[in-house]
Amino acid sequence: MTILCLEGPSAVGKSTLAQVLADRLGARVVPEVNQLYERSADADDAWYLARQQDRWQLALQASLAGQVAVLDGDVFQPLWYGWAYGFAEHLPLHDLLAFYRPRLLCGSMGFPWRYVLLQADTDELRRRKAHDATRSRRNFERHLQLVAPLQRYFQALERLCPSRVLPLAASSPQAGADAVVASLSVPPRHGWPHDPALLEALAERLSAPAV
Repeated sequence: MTILCLEGPSAVGKSTLAQVLADRLGARVVPEVNQLYERSADADDAWYLARQQDRWQLALQASLAGQVAVLDGDVFQPLWYGWAYGFAEHLPLHDLLAFYRPRLLCGSMGFPWRYVLLQADTDELRRRKAHDATRSRRNFERHLQLVAPLQRYFQALERLCPSRVLPLAASSPQAGADAVVASLSVPPRHGWPHDPALLEALAERLSAPAV
């Protein structure tokens, strides 16, 4: 059962790499929430969290059917996104953990088999954004503030579960796909650890300020 998750800052090339993996592996790509679902004007944070659970279920169904599943964006993104901004604008950490804990315990959500963390410096991200006419990328400059906290979050996850994270320079999509395909033959050293325990360990890191 193989579920990959592509993560990284805006304009780093997650969706492009996902499509290359779909073409090469016949992978099932599960897009981001805002690409996959229509959000009403009165939708709240609970709606967004529920859609992350829906995305996980789509990936899980594909993987159980023998496909490689590729999540374009982390289903646990509300955790590190909120942490990066001090939990000032969205649900607090306590409420997020109250959502994720029971779902991990009952198996309706889980951590991916491996995260692929795409990386590029801010100048390169700005260049890519300027040359991509397909998406507006609202609040792009603000989202660049996520680059450093995102790196620290996944470094913490890698320390907790070695080889769970594959850092990848955002070069060409084909080179990225080569690296991802090669990584499929090397399982994470700790396999799929007890997900609630991994969540609690991450929560301890998230309880400290991101800066």
